[in-house]
Amino acid sequence: MANALTMLRLLLIPLVLVLLIGQPVPGSVGWALGLLLLSAATDVADGWVARRRGEISRLGMLLDPLADKVTLIAVLVALAWLGWIPWWIALLLLGKETVQVVAAAWFWRRRDRVVAARWPGKAATVTLYGGVALVLLGWRGGVPLLVAGVVLSVGAGLYYLVLALRAGKPSTFGPA
Repeated sequence: MANALTMLRLLLIPLVLVLLIGQPVPGSVGWALGLLLLSAATDVADGWVARRRGEISRLGMLLDPLADKVTLIAVLVALAWLGWIPWWIALLLLGKETVQVVAAAWFWRRRDRVVAARWPGKAATVTLYGGVALVLLGWRGGVPLLVAGVVLSVGAGLYYLVLALRAGKPSTFGPA
């Protein structure tokens, strides 16, 4: 069930992009925001469900942060494409996430270890979603909040790197 919620988040991405870029119906941006809020809610729910039902899995620990990364990067690229945010915000996050995913994959193959989500990464994700919401609502505070989210995301990436390097014997970290 928890992984199904994560997959739902991934399936929402194309719908959000069509609504943002194509704006096929009046109120498309509002619908896109609603789907992003649903995505954020399923992000919270999938972890809760996994812990409550004992469904914590390596697959879930990989898919959950990947769904966040893909969602946020796709939306930020769309917002930059529309001219609503500067391109450098989307590109900086894309670069950071690319490095982090490659490093995580390398570390996983070498040490068979997955670093579970921790509060710095969660704070960055919440801040980025908040910034996106403000931009979609047309509020000027959205761009500075996105910048703060990118800074937090870079900091979280460094934090995860330290956790990964400190890891001793091969195993999987527990739930967040």
